[in-house]
Amino acid sequence: MKLKDALKKKKFVVTSEVQSPIDQEPEDLVRS
Repeated sequence: MKLKDALKKKKFVVTSEVQSPIDQEPEDLVRS
């Protein structure tokens, strides 16, 4: 179960990192 939870968490983090910049201003995207 722990491995599954870890994979879920990692997948969620990656998804957040991918979606987050899209919502930000282009300048913020370039800066980060």
